[in-house]
Amino acid sequence: MSGTIPAPLLHLTPKRFDIIGDVAVISIPPELDDFKDEIAKTIVSKRGNVRTVLNKVAKLDGEKRVGGFERLLGSDAVTLHREFGFEYRLDL
Repeated sequence: MSGTIPAPLLHLTPKRFDIIGDVAVISIPPELDDFKDEIAKTIVSKRGNVRTVLNKVAKLDGEKRVGGFERLLGSDAVTLHREFGFEYRLDL
């Protein structure tokens, strides 16, 4: 992200993100709001299997543990996730 994000803000760039199916979920701090699109495009360009990028904007809450997300890139958040021989169709 160097060259895209100013050097004084680079330390705020998230070092990790989760991939669920073909959706990447990242938590971008408010200080980097102006660079959300560039961060999302970088994730998709580096990870060929990702087609949608979501920014986590609220913690899990309520009985069903639902979080708040902002779509940064992609058409929808419905994905097919495979794990331990099982397939899950999810709408993140």
